[in-house]
Amino acid sequence: MNLQIIRFLLLFLSCVLVTSCDNNDSPGRPGNEKPGDEETFSPHWDYIVETGMPDSQTFIGTRYLGIDDRNESIPMPPSDGLYVGCVCKSDCFGNSFDDEVTGDKKQAGIIATFGNGWSDYMANDYIPRSINYVDFMKSTTRSQEYADFIADKHSPGVYGFCNLESMDNLKYFFSDNVKFAEGIAESIRLRSGIEIPGSLMFGKAVFKGMTVALETPGDGIFKTAPADAGSLVYIKSLTYGASAYFVVVSDKEYADVMACFNGLGGRTLQEEFSEEDGVLRGSEIYTFIIDDVTQNARVGTTVDSLIDFMANPFKPLGYGYPLYVDGRWLNGDGAYRPEK
Repeated sequence: MNLQIIRFLLLFLSCVLVTSCDNNDSPGRPGNEKPGDEETFSPHWDYIVETGMPDSQTFIGTRYLGIDDRNESIPMPPSDGLYVGCVCKSDCFGNSFDDEVTGDKKQAGIIATFGNGWSDYMANDYIPRSINYVDFMKSTTRSQEYADFIADKHSPGVYGFCNLESMDNLKYFFSDNVKFAEGIAESIRLRSGIEIPGSLMFGKAVFKGMTVALETPGDGIFKTAPADAGSLVYIKSLTYGASAYFVVVSDKEYADVMACFNGLGGRTLQEEFSEEDGVLRGSEIYTFIIDDVTQNARVGTTVDSLIDFMANPFKPLGYGYPLYVDGRWLNGDGAYRPEK
């Protein structure tokens, strides 16, 4: 064999070795792996449950989320001050909600509907103001109707999983709150003991609680209509709920992890994590639970945190946080959807 052919073979073998190293399919250490491919990654959800929302509603359930273990001073979210009958300019509706229009408002009816509408609580003497709304919510959560709702079994409105592939891809799930995505990745990076996981599974479970709606007076909300009424939007209803976002770091492949969450292994999820021969034995799960108006996620590091949340998503005397807002034009009452 001549020298030129030998050189060619050596060059070919070196190229094969370099390529095989670069094509490692492992996600890498959580939070420290290669960045996600911004041009090719597109979240594909494997949903167990997915219920839609009316066209008139705008989802705000991730926009203001924070994490309570980042040692930061996180202000109360703008949505904390929202109330049914609040009026603001259309350009801030669904975003900051910081340009409220005040004035003398008429008395109206207000109704809180729990779950799928099987029970409700209402008042007919509501004047749309923040302080009055707080009083109504306190009365609602102390009512027997709400106690019965809390004690009942609950099913998520949304429950599904996705092959995350890389922690860097979290931003695609929280496009309106990239800081929250970064917080999840950082929280996991600081805790994880798995150097090279076989897969990263991202999941979410969202429970809808009660919807509070205004019975809008036929002749308008204000006693005297504002001059710029044509550009104003009011909150017709707010839907509250609780949510959990979780990441499973495992040495198993994504399909095997998802099968456990689907119950296809014939065991409970807790058994899959805890038993010696459980498929997810040695895997890690990080759950970020949001169930109050601070919208500040608390972090669970065992599968029990997720299981407990799924069984009891709502707290007594608590009503979660705003997931959806229904905006209507002040003139005409037509549905308003802010541009994304």
